[in-house]
Amino acid sequence: MQRVLAASVAAALGALTLAAPAWSQPAAPAPAAAPALKPIPPVRGQVLAFDGRSLTVKDDAGASRTFTVADGARIVRLKKIDPSAIQPGSFVATANVTQADGSGVSTEFRVFAPELKGQGGGHGPMNGEPAGTMMTNGTVSTQVTSTPRGLEMDVSYNGGGGHGARHIVIPQTMTIREMSLADAAQIKPGVFVEV
Repeated sequence: MQRVLAASVAAALGALTLAAPAWSQPAAPAPAAAPALKPIPPVRGQVLAFDGRSLTVKDDAGASRTFTVADGARIVRLKKIDPSAIQPGSFVATANVTQADGSGVSTEFRVFAPELKGQGGGHGPMNGEPAGTMMTNGTVSTQVTSTPRGLEMDVSYNGGGGHGARHIVIPQTMTIREMSLADAAQIKPGVFVEV
């Protein structure tokens, strides 16, 4: 799967994400002498300062953390949407847990706005998550149906992890969000972020 540097910002308008411009491309191999990058757990808190390059956040524990935002980073807004917005042809991303029948039950589900369609397509295990936790990014290829388990559909993917389809179940209580492009001016001191 691709690497994505991201910061989610929850504001009155919804949440925002900063993403590196090479989002849809596989990460370049590291030089042989370079140490391996270790994933860090999410940092949640409020923006203390953002100058377009340096983002300083006061985390939940009260510590100040500073992150460098890549040149050309995109800002992606996350907003809650109605489940009826998921249609055949929608490009989606879901973290999901593998069930005994081979389907995946979503733990997070996002619909990409048309300008982001196709970003990060693929299917594979999520690093740092329990065994059986997968990330599936692809196109809804069947009609979305409501069942006692929740909303069910097939998501066809082509990219990291090969190509195929994954049957996805979205629990009825899950919040579904749409990802669309936004502006850096919305990242201001006092705004809640998740990096």
